[in-house]
Amino acid sequence: MMQFKLTRWKQSGFSLVELMVAMLVGLVILGAIIQVFVSSKKSYLAADDSSLMNDNSRYILTVLNNQLRMAGHLFEPLLGRDDSLVSQSVTLTNPSASITFDPGTFLFGTATDNGNYDTLYMRFQGSSAKPIKICGVSANSDAIHIVRYSVTTVNYEKGPNTGVLSCLATNGSVQNFGDHIDMFRVLYGIDTDGDSVTDKYVSANKVLPVNSTKPASGSEWQQVVSLKIGLLLRSNNPIKSNSNSETYQVLDKSVSYSDAFARKVVTSTISLRNRLP
Repeated sequence: MMQFKLTRWKQSGFSLVELMVAMLVGLVILGAIIQVFVSSKKSYLAADDSSLMNDNSRYILTVLNNQLRMAGHLFEPLLGRDDSLVSQSVTLTNPSASITFDPGTFLFGTATDNGNYDTLYMRFQGSSAKPIKICGVSANSDAIHIVRYSVTTVNYEKGPNTGVLSCLATNGSVQNFGDHIDMFRVLYGIDTDGDSVTDKYVSANKVLPVNSTKPASGSEWQQVVSLKIGLLLRSNNPIKSNSNSETYQVLDKSVSYSDAFARKVVTSTISLRNRLP
C-alpha cells in the first residue's frame, strides 16, 4: 500500500511592523523630494521675478531718460525754424485731463503729499526735416507736441492693485511701458540763481507758486533744469518667505507694505540739456 507524506512548506514574508517601518521610510523620502521640489520652485520664482524687476526698471528708466531729455527741445531755432513755445492748451484722455502751457514753459507736473503716483507733462518741438518718434508718435512736423506720463491703477489677481506706467502724446494713443509700479515720484531741479545749476529739488506741489494748476510764465516751472525720477517696483508673485512690514524710501517719500511681495527702489537723475546754455 502506497503511503503519501505531506510536506509542509515554510512560508516567509514581512511582518506588520516591518511593513509599517518601510512605509514610514518611504513617506519620509517622498516628503523630502516634495520639499526639494517646492523649494526649487520658490527659488525659481524668486530669481525669475527679481530678473523681471531688474529688466522692467532698466527699460522704464531708459524710456524716461531718452524721452524727457527732449523737454523744451526746439528744432534748429537759429536757422529760423523755431515755432517757439507759445501758449498751448490740450485735453488728454485715459484718464481725462486738461493742461495749459503759458508761453516759454515746457514742463509741468502734479503731485500730492499722500499719493503714490505723480503725473508729469512735457512739450517739445517736432521736425519735418528730422522726424522724432516719442511715445509711439512720429513728430514729423514743426508743431509743438505735449506728452503726459502717468500711472493707472489696475486690478491684480495675485494681490493688491498695481500700477501701469504709460505715456500719451497729442494725437497719439496710450503707450504702456512699465507695470507692477507701486510708486512713481518726480522731483524737479530748480535753478534759482540763473547759473544753470540745480539749487533745490522739490515735488510738483512745492514748485512756486505752490499747488499750481498750470506752468505759468515767470514761475519756477521755467527754471527747471533737471529731474529726479523715483520708482518702486513690485514682483509679479508673492515670493518672500514672510509678510513682515518693510519700509521703502523713494526720493523724498517713504511707504510701508506688509505682504509677501518683493519690491525694489530705482532712481535716476535727468539733466534737461535743452534748457542749458
